[in-house]
Amino acid sequence: MTILTTVSLKKKTRSLNDALSGFKELNGFDVRAGDGHWHSAASHDPVRFSSLKDDGTTVSRKYPVGHLYTLDLRTHLMRHLITADQENRRKEHDMRGLKRAGAEGLRKGIAKGRKLLMVWDSAAIDFGYWQKLKQGHGIYFLCRDKEVEKIRCGDRQWDRSAAINEGIVADRQVGSSTNSGYLVRVIEFRDPAIGKNHRFITNEMTLAPGLLAHLYRMRWDIEKVFDEVKNRLNQKKAWATSANAKSMQGHFIALAHNLMLLLSERLKKEEGIEDLEEQKRRKQRRAKEEQSGATRRFANELASWLLRATQRGVKFIRWLRAQLRNPPSWKAACTALSTLYARL
Repeated sequence: MTILTTVSLKKKTRSLNDALSGFKELNGFDVRAGDGHWHSAASHDPVRFSSLKDDGTTVSRKYPVGHLYTLDLRTHLMRHLITADQENRRKEHDMRGLKRAGAEGLRKGIAKGRKLLMVWDSAAIDFGYWQKLKQGHGIYFLCRDKEVEKIRCGDRQWDRSAAINEGIVADRQVGSSTNSGYLVRVIEFRDPAIGKNHRFITNEMTLAPGLLAHLYRMRWDIEKVFDEVKNRLNQKKAWATSANAKSMQGHFIALAHNLMLLLSERLKKEEGIEDLEEQKRRKQRRAKEEQSGATRRFANELASWLLRATQRGVKFIRWLRAQLRNPPSWKAACTALSTLYARL
């Protein structure tokens, strides 16, 4: 399964646009968003615990099934990282899963000598583990900051006139009050659209603070993919009981997303078929964001990301299901999709 989701896709990914190609500072980096995704237990999973309702009745419950995924923020390809531990944990914490996956799992598919920047939520914060991965494996983390005590070690210098740093309020170097010796950055960003401040924490010390704030904004793409998996592919429940079967399901979900992405790109580039109405709606949303200030001034560097679909459309998925049930010729399938896009 790992071979299917990594090696066999290498040549195909050359056809995918690089959403970060406009940022030369990232030339030596692979950038991946990561998060956990949970769904219901399989029908025959064992009952793990019971809870008592207010009326005194007992309700038997099963453990939900969790997976950690990563999403390449350059190409939008998805990878299944690891299946959550259901033997020793009711709901495994992301950091425990990351440690089980290890540096080898995180770096899978990344060329030797390239750095990896992982963009995760605050569940991935562990200064000691960050230092280990940075020094030994070239892996860095960017997260939403937690409200925990830190030792302020001074302000960092950053270019206030650069468009990329618009909205940045502060870039500080701090240390953990519990893990002395581990220095990280805390970046404060004020959203120009709603006037709300956000704080990010990272152990990457070279990239512009505005670029790091933007990369965290891009992390939302993985949440949109999870919505696609749950509500458009209807993957809300585990297929089977064994740990191996659950892991296989996680790989198949990632593979399905990647194949749909590659197919939609082929249809667009080779056949000129795309959902123009959806493209129009996306452009209108972006225009509103620009008017409100939500889209920042370095829009040229973001062009391929701003117009990239974060999900496959419902029309595309319905068309694909119909073709898989009764496979026609490639020409007939393309004609059917063009007709569907034109009518609806």
